[in-house]
Amino acid sequence: MIKEKTQKTKKSRLNNESKKSKQPPIIIGNTIFETTIAWKKVASAYQKTLKKAAKKLKLAGFRTGKVPADVAEKNIDTTKLIEEALQQVLPDVYLVEIKKRKLEPLTVPRITPVTLAKGNDVVVKIEVAEKPTIDVKNYRKITKKAKQAAKKTHQSQTEKPQKLDEKHLLDHIYGALIQTIRPQVPELLITREVEYQLDQLIQRLKQAKIEFDAYLKQMGTDQRQLANNLATQAVGKMQLMFILDAIAKQEKLTINDKELDVYFDKTADQAMKIHKAEPNYRQYVKELLLRDKMVKHLLAI
Repeated sequence: MIKEKTQKTKKSRLNNESKKSKQPPIIIGNTIFETTIAWKKVASAYQKTLKKAAKKLKLAGFRTGKVPADVAEKNIDTTKLIEEALQQVLPDVYLVEIKKRKLEPLTVPRITPVTLAKGNDVVVKIEVAEKPTIDVKNYRKITKKAKQAAKKTHQSQTEKPQKLDEKHLLDHIYGALIQTIRPQVPELLITREVEYQLDQLIQRLKQAKIEFDAYLKQMGTDQRQLANNLATQAVGKMQLMFILDAIAKQEKLTINDKELDVYFDKTADQAMKIHKAEPNYRQYVKELLLRDKMVKHLLAI
């Protein structure tokens, strides 16, 4: 609940700033639609869920695991049973709906039941985050100006001539691209990124045997402020990702299988080579190599 409220606060603040500057909002809504699932598609999963719940039910007059399904049903919240049964049905329904609507979601959907009643068709609301269309036709001009500004600022801040650090130069370029192009980001994408970052943080704290509340106290913050900070970072991260993807597409920058194999054979360490044939890992390394190619491309402008 805190995460959802944080995203709304962040969305409201950024969008209010956009109104003042008469620019389109940075955070945009998700693609939303409703779909109806016939009860006959849910019925089988419902019965399996009911039988599973009945085996765990403790009821006077029956031994645990021996409560008849029809008796158990009268002592269990059927809404929760339907919700659990839906988890078995929704993946296939979702894929069909996405294909039918020709949508290309960027992350897992948010699915909310609208009507849940045994024997009746189920209606659910589905929200997906899609990549917005952005215009990067002037990115070269923006990049050149950013590089000039970065070098000028650097020279004024140093007493002796020093080469501008590549990281700082990239930071100027990325910042200028984001501020000028201003890609819009679907709310759900930000929410999912914040959830992921929070989960990763909690896992790291557990490994270090540090309580989450103790960590927050040490950092002088609370969960809402932490999530809000993560949301701010997520917006910039997603905006940059959209921009770089659009530039790569416009310039037809890619990493082919031959380039990938050369990297694994000549550059990658032994630990990476072990996973050379795994499709998901290959895709991960390909994205890293494409990002490196993008960096070199921008710095060469």
